[in-house]
Amino acid sequence: MMRSLWSGVSGLQANQEFMDVVGNNIANVNTVGFKASLINFSDVLSQTLSGASAPQGNLGGMNPKQIGLGTQIANINKNFSQGSLQTTNITTNLAIQGNGFFIVSGDGGNTYEYTRAGNFNFDANGNLVDPLGNIVQGWMANNTTHTINTASSIQSLNVPQNMTVPAGVTKNISIAGNLNGGDTITEMSPAIGTDNMNVLFNSNGNAIGIGQT
Repeated sequence: MMRSLWSGVSGLQANQEFMDVVGNNIANVNTVGFKASLINFSDVLSQTLSGASAPQGNLGGMNPKQIGLGTQIANINKNFSQGSLQTTNITTNLAIQGNGFFIVSGDGGNTYEYTRAGNFNFDANGNLVDPLGNIVQGWMANNTTHTINTASSIQSLNVPQNMTVPAGVTKNISIAGNLNGGDTITEMSPAIGTDNMNVLFNSNGNAIGIGQT
């Protein structure tokens, strides 16, 4: 009698935990970077009332008499399969495709936490932070060479609001246009053109020099 009651109670308890896991998955359906959990059941080791016997004489062998003692939770695993990417139109929102984690820190880089959620924003001090205020860790580009040294230690990502990028000299330009299909100069007007690739003309016929300087 006690075994049957225990088996029934163990089933109720295990399925209660199953509903807890399912409810948590549903509650986090809109949580950024959330990974659903999967629950696995296993049976409790059966109680043996009598052992098995081998064939003897004219009698065949007999299987053991065992009674199951119910069920239990074997484990609860996270499902880390790749989720779908969504567009938010916010430049600081990031996503990881494939394996990997973002690294964040709430104490200046002394300890690290890992997350798949990339809903980041800049705070008032220019730090790239998650919704809890933890600063995203990574490599900052060199202000002079504009290169990133991935061999160095990671640090808090900070972009001051007053930071500017100095203007640079234009090195290359591209010019594209359509040629008019007319047969005469008059029909081609007001299209512009030149036989000298070092000179362009505007719509008024004035030359625009584009020499080496």
